[in-house]
Amino acid sequence: MINFRKDFTFYVSIILVVLLLLSATTKNAIFLYLLFGASLLLINNPVYLLPVYIIASLSGNFFDIGGGFSISRIVALVFIIGSGFKYGGSFNVNKNYINPILLIFFFNIISSVTSLTGSMWGFLEMLPNLLIVFICSGIKFPHINKLTFILTI
Repeated sequence: MINFRKDFTFYVSIILVVLLLLSATTKNAIFLYLLFGASLLLINNPVYLLPVYIIASLSGNFFDIGGGFSISRIVALVFIIGSGFKYGGSFNVNKNYINPILLIFFFNIISSVTSLTGSMWGFLEMLPNLLIVFICSGIKFPHINKLTFILTI
């Protein structure tokens, strides 16, 4: 039986990836604004934002949405806020993931402090990514095959 709500979020996630790819090929910022608006539809189910976040953050294209913000930062913010709404009270992190995340966290702090400029901006830019890794370590998502299908498109 088809579950409309789950299929709806799956198709919105595919539409987000298509909008991101259209903005990369046409260099038109309107697609990024549409992507931002459509990503708000998935704030109650933020796991479906992961494919567009992974593609936008690992791409060589900056996907500038204006004011020095890229779409990956905005999608990360929507993901973090949506995860707070959905998993706020019932969030269980696997203990095996805490040490590597803390190690990356401290290496980022040390790298920022000992850099030539001594600026903490590099750490602050990496902080949402670390938070997403931490959130993903506690999410139990049985339909991971749908997300990997979206990434192969």
